[in-house]
Amino acid sequence: MRGGLYTQFGIFVGERWSGYYGIIYIVTKMTLAMYSLSFAQYFIALVPGAPEKAVALGVATFFIGLAFFGVDLAAKVQNLLVIALIAALVVFAVFGFPYVDLGNYFSNADGMFLSDGIGGFLTAVAYLGFATGGATVILDSSAECKNPTKDIPFVIVVSTCGVALLYGLVATVASGVLPVPEVANQPLTLVANIVLPGPVYIFFIVCGAMFALATTLNSQMLSAPKPLMQICEDGWLPKSFAQFSRYKTH
Repeated sequence: MRGGLYTQFGIFVGERWSGYYGIIYIVTKMTLAMYSLSFAQYFIALVPGAPEKAVALGVATFFIGLAFFGVDLAAKVQNLLVIALIAALVVFAVFGFPYVDLGNYFSNADGMFLSDGIGGFLTAVAYLGFATGGATVILDSSAECKNPTKDIPFVIVVSTCGVALLYGLVATVASGVLPVPEVANQPLTLVANIVLPGPVYIFFIVCGAMFALATTLNSQMLSAPKPLMQICEDGWLPKSFAQFSRYKTH
């Protein structure tokens, strides 16, 4: 399905509303720069004195270049990054789980269970939905899949279930090692610095934190142009914006 979610939106609610969605889509994709900036912040933590903006620009340029040369190369790089990312999260869970006091973890003696009520619970649901919603990004690249009707549903189900399981283990360690007030709204690096030895901690920062941003940036650079191409084809933007490069990319 060319256009991914944009086309899907048009099928269900009509062409005009899909155009409105297209405008919102363009605005939201401007936030992709935040992934590069966040990557640069982690990089500077490991390499003090490195120019933050130059690092962010270099990372963004690298993944734009990958997307320019086609889905095959970007997919190979993505596979390597994801393997390293999963390994880092598993290491965090394995090293950290012995530090979790399960008796205290499942106790409400501190009164922190649902401390913000239903509103806080729904906010947590929204955060988790955002974190696991990346599985639907594959829809934007469905036109380039060899067997989309079979592969895309499989990818969505397996990746969502796998991420939910892994996130559950990571969240247990992240919230069960230190008191909740100390870890609330804090990055995983706070707990990781306690449960991981020095070299493993660096591995976690690079492959866990930095590669999480890198994989998101790579997938977005690959998938983001697909709806834009269809938006151009439908006349919401100049059709010249949808021209192919010699690598059959946009």
